[in-house]
Amino acid sequence: PERKLQNQTNWTAFLRGYEKIGRHRLSYRFDHEKMTQMPSDLGAAEVNQPIPYFTEDLSLDDRIETRGRLSIIPNFDLKRFLFTDLPGDNIYLHQSYRDRLLFSEGVGVRYSLAEGSDLLLIGQGVEIRYSNNRFHLPSRNSNGFSALLGYDYEMPGPFSIRVLGGYQNRFYKVSAYKTLNTFYAELRGTWTPTRMTRVSLTVSRGISDSAFESVIGFVYTTAALDIRQVYSRNVVLHAGFQIQQGGAGQSPAIFNNTPLYQTMTSQLNANFSVGVDWALDQHFSLEASNVYRNTNASGSSRYSIDMAMISVKYQL
Repeated sequence: PERKLQNQTNWTAFLRGYEKIGRHRLSYRFDHEKMTQMPSDLGAAEVNQPIPYFTEDLSLDDRIETRGRLSIIPNFDLKRFLFTDLPGDNIYLHQSYRDRLLFSEGVGVRYSLAEGSDLLLIGQGVEIRYSNNRFHLPSRNSNGFSALLGYDYEMPGPFSIRVLGGYQNRFYKVSAYKTLNTFYAELRGTWTPTRMTRVSLTVSRGISDSAFESVIGFVYTTAALDIRQVYSRNVVLHAGFQIQQGGAGQSPAIFNNTPLYQTMTSQLNANFSVGVDWALDQHFSLEASNVYRNTNASGSSRYSIDMAMISVKYQL
C-alpha cells in the first residue's frame, strides 16, 4: 500500500438515450472515460507500472422496424484513445505513440421466427488510424471487416441463448505487418432454474484492438462463468471464473529498440471471484468481493494477484 507507483484513479462520464421517430428507434451514447491499464491486463504493454489513458466513444444505432418479421439495425461508432507520456527517460514510459482513432460501421438484420426466436446477420467494418508516429515506422493504419451469422433465443422459461459465428479479418496499409485472419465466435447463455438462482456463460473469440504492440492487435479467446444466488430478500451472493488467452505473431524486425517490439507472443490469465451484495435499506447498499488472478504480463513469468474490495453505494 505504501508504493505510490501503483496509485490510480478512474472515472467515467456518459450521456445515453434514444428517440422514436416513426418506424425508427434511434439510440445514441457518448462516453468519456479516464482509465488505467495494468501490466496484468490481457495484451498490456511491457511497463512495470499502471498506464493512464483516456477514451471518448460516440455510438449511434438505428433500429428500423418493417411491417413484417424483419428488423434492420445500422450502426456507427467512433472511438478515440489518448495515452499519457509518463515522466522519465525510459522510452517505454512514453505512450503517446498509441494514440488512435477507431471507426466502426455496420448493419445488422434480425428476422423473427417466433416470439423470442430470431435469426441474426451482421456485417461490420473497422478502420484504425494512428495519430502519432514518433518512431518513424511504416504506417500502422489498418482496415478490417467481419461477417457473422447467429441465432437469438429468449423464451419464457429457464433458458436463453445467443450464438454468433463467422469470419473476421484485419489487414494493414503496408506489407511489413502481417494480416490477421480468424473465425469469430460468440456464445452467451443464461440458465435460471429458479427465481433465486441465475447461471450465465459467455464464450468469445476474435481480433482485438489492444495494447499488444507487436502486431497492433491480437487474436483473443475468453470464457466466463457467473453464478448469482439470492440468499435472502436483501442479500445476493455471487461467484465467477474467467479465463483469457491472447495470441499474436512474431514482432517485425523493424520494431527492434522500440516499445513496439515484444518477445512474448501469447498470454494467459485466469480470474476467480466471490462476493456479496447487501442492501441495507432503500438507499444504501454494501458490496464486498475478493478477486484472485493468476497471470503473466508481457515478458514476465507467471504471478498471482489477490484483491479484496469493499464498496458502499447510495442511490436515490
